[in-house]
Amino acid sequence: MATEFEIVEFLRTMFPDIGDDAAIFKLKDKGVVSVDTFIESIHFPTMGTSIFSLYNIGYRTTVATLSDIAAMGGRALYLLVSVGVKEADRAWFKEFYDGVRQVLNMASTAQGVEVKVVGGDITYSENLMISMTVIGEAATPITRGGAKPGDKIGVTGELGRVKLAWYTLKQGGVLPDWLRIKLLQPQLRLKEGLTLRDHVHAMIDISDGLLLDLSHILRMSGNLGAVINLDKLPVLDDVRKWCEKQGINPIEYALSSGEEFELLFTYPPEAENQVDIEFTSIGEIIHQPGIYDDQGCKLTPMGWDHFARRTNPPNTPPANPSTA
Repeated sequence: MATEFEIVEFLRTMFPDIGDDAAIFKLKDKGVVSVDTFIESIHFPTMGTSIFSLYNIGYRTTVATLSDIAAMGGRALYLLVSVGVKEADRAWFKEFYDGVRQVLNMASTAQGVEVKVVGGDITYSENLMISMTVIGEAATPITRGGAKPGDKIGVTGELGRVKLAWYTLKQGGVLPDWLRIKLLQPQLRLKEGLTLRDHVHAMIDISDGLLLDLSHILRMSGNLGAVINLDKLPVLDDVRKWCEKQGINPIEYALSSGEEFELLFTYPPEAENQVDIEFTSIGEIIHQPGIYDDQGCKLTPMGWDHFARRTNPPNTPPANPSTA
């Protein structure tokens, strides 16, 4: 075991910008700041009981945190990382921060500007707790509240794999590589967010589920509605086949799978061919409140809510009593 101060000195060898009482930084454009907190047995399984390594946890929590900046059409610049842990040594912190650093390196390449760890905190905690604050900038931040009737609805990537991965683990199954990689090392969409910012009216990252996150856009845009074309939802053939074998509806999983960290956005129809990234158009914004499928049936927003716990969350560990 190392002392707190020995750990800090070790971390300075990885991140030379830490060590003072407060971080010093500059911004050229409007500042965008977001904080995320991750708790053992809530956001990832109890350590030593699952496929999650410390590297995976560092990687995944960093993607989740930076994803909020991507959703604002911004660049991430600085990261503060706080860790509460019962016991740890240099090797423990190195493995965790190797995952963090891998994502920051990818982020720096994607946006053409370096992302630096500039501070944080280390404290004692019975359960592992991680809190990350990211500071970024955006010339014109994209909010959730700009959707307009007639807008098309777009989404990056594909959906459903994360929830399917959690379901498989709960059943005691072994994850094939195409499920494991999405769960442990989700894709960061900073580059896509920067490309989309000049073309979209509203944007959010999918952290709680497509329907639930879309409902946030609709509410904050003046209580609008949406029509979703279920046949257009981006679902991998592997997901469809895996769901078929287990008697699961892949469309329901695509609509409610959280922690996907894909970007969900609305855009004017004329921008369809102007956006230079791959995405799928899945629906349209309408005046009438509510979310409907293309047959007029109302869809109930489903996803993860820390307090309501309306559904079994895709990010809850196997055999966790809190999933009820």
